Amino acid sequence: MRRFGGASVANIMERLGIEEDVPIEHNLVSKAIENAQIRVEGYNFDIRKHLLEYDDVINKQRQVIYEQRRKVLSEEETKPIIMDIIEEEISDLVALYTPGHPEDWDLEGLYTAIRTIIPLPLPQSLTVAMWESMHPREIEDELLTLAERIYDEAQEAMGREMLRLIQRNGLRLADLLNFDGGVYKLVYEDVKRQLGDELIEKVRSKPLFRLDSATQEELKDAFGKALARERNRQVILSVVDNLWIRHLTDLDDLRTGIGLRAYGQQDPLIAFKREAHEMYEGLMAAIRHDIARLIFHVSPIRAPEPLPARRMRTKSRASRNKKPGKKVGRNDPCPCGSGKKYKRCCLRARGGGW
Repeated sequence: MRRFGGASVANIMERLGIEEDVPIEHNLVSKAIENAQIRVEGYNFDIRKHLLEYDDVINKQRQVIYEQRRKVLSEEETKPIIMDIIEEEISDLVALYTPGHPEDWDLEGLYTAIRTIIPLPLPQSLTVAMWESMHPREIEDELLTLAERIYDEAQEAMGREMLRLIQRNGLRLADLLNFDGGVYKLVYEDVKRQLGDELIEKVRSKPLFRLDSATQEELKDAFGKALARERNRQVILSVVDNLWIRHLTDLDDLRTGIGLRAYGQQDPLIAFKREAHEMYEGLMAAIRHDIARLIFHVSPIRAPEPLPARRMRTKSRASRNKKPGKKVGRNDPCPCGSGKKYKRCCLRARGGGW
């Protein structure tokens, strides 16, 4: 009643000394009570409405981010996503270091900046001196072609290295399902999707070094694409998630103090929408920046260590061939075939060793 009943009602309440918790019931002020209640409800409605309007700004940004995450998780081919990001970053760098007249260009700075994206030395055909006679668009096209070539070479190298390690250790394709870490199962499923169920069933239980060269080549390419896809997903999701969490914190800080803009004759909601949009644009730029500078620098996913699966199969064979009732001494060779004494191997695993 003091806040919403009007000045006259407030004066009456002050004069009569009515406490906060005393019910107000009188015919003289019944209309004022009704009006005050309407104003209170309107005030609370405005508060809820503004909260929803602020939340709507954040929800629209959240929908875009989540849609991008779903796309990364569901797309069978992530190379176009990476190349689009790299193309935009290269275009921005070329525009930044080659403005206006060639005399104003900073080609040495461009070379240094490009090295943060492309880790390998630039080819001899593409030098800073040669850039002086090229149009910025030509420089951009050359760099994008180089970036795509390096992407393909890295993908092929990952596939070749994984195939070599699996062959060298006598592993089968199905052994990828026996290792800890979901990434190897994802690689197996990706390779299975690429090659088809029929071919996978023929090769999954055979040591890869026994396969014909054509099939090995198919597996190498499939491994490379699968590993590149998992690398891309890991980099993109890591960057997006970390920056999105930081962005939400910044939005919360902005929202906490935005009401003070009313003292400067600004609508707080309009100011929040404008600045939240600017922050979102900065978020997207930061995501592109970090992905472009990480994607060629992260360590490729390597084939898992072969020892656990190998020993697992050896132990399985030993347990089948071991005669029942035969006691193994603590200092005898372990029947699992590890080459260690029994007390330092399987007996220790059972809690009887030291």
